[in-house]
Amino acid sequence: MSVKGCRFFWILCVDVDEFFVYPHCDTRSLDALTDWLDASSIRSFGTMLLDMYPKGEIQDAKCSEGEDPIEIAPYFDAGNYSYSLNAKYKNLWIQGGPRQRVFFAEKPSFGPALNKIPLVKWGRANMFVSSTHVILPRSLNVVYATDGSQIISGCLLHAKFLDTFVDLAKDKELCSQHYAGGREYKYYEKLSNVEANLFTPQSTKYQNWQQLRDLGLMSSGGWA
Repeated sequence: MSVKGCRFFWILCVDVDEFFVYPHCDTRSLDALTDWLDASSIRSFGTMLLDMYPKGEIQDAKCSEGEDPIEIAPYFDAGNYSYSLNAKYKNLWIQGGPRQRVFFAEKPSFGPALNKIPLVKWGRANMFVSSTHVILPRSLNVVYATDGSQIISGCLLHAKFLDTFVDLAKDKELCSQHYAGGREYKYYEKLSNVEANLFTPQSTKYQNWQQLRDLGLMSSGGWA
C-alpha cells in the first residue's frame, strides 16, 4: 500500500536460531496473519523470546543437518518472568527464563531482554534501535494492551542451547560483537569449567502454540 508517497510492506526479521510461532500457525499462513493485522489496523506484532533447552547437558545436545533443533532442545520455563515498561521507548521489557535463573541469579537486572517485535509493517521512517527489541517510531513498540484487553502476540522459540553454544561462549572475539561489548556472554564463561544443565523438575516440554497461549506466554487476541 502507499500512504503519502511512502511505501509500506510487511517484514519478518528473526535470527537464524529463532522459530516464529503465532496463533493458528499450524493451519493459517503468514499472509493470513498479516491480512488480519492490516484489517485490524495493527502495524507491529510483538513476541516473547522463549529460550529452549535440552534435558541434560547442553554439550550433549547435538543437532545434525536436517534435524529439528526444537526436538533436540524441547524444554522451556513456563514461569519466572518479569515485565516492566521502558518509559523512553514505550516497549514492554521482559526478563527471566533459564538464562536469568542460571547465569544471572546474582544480578537479575543484567539478564537478557526477551521482548522482540519481529513482524512490522515497514516504512521509510522505521528503524530498529536495539536489534528487534526496540523500534522507531515509538508507537510501534506498543504491542501490549493498556485497557485490560488482549492484543495478539506470539513467541520466538530460541534454539540457542545446543552443543554449539559451548564453543560460542568461549569465543571472546565473537562474543564481544554482541550488546554492551558482549557483557552477557561474560556470564557464560562458567561453561569453560562447568557442564551447564538448564533442566529442572519444573521445566515444560513444548507441544504447540495453543499450549503457549494457555500458559499466558502469547495471545490470539481477537483472531478467533
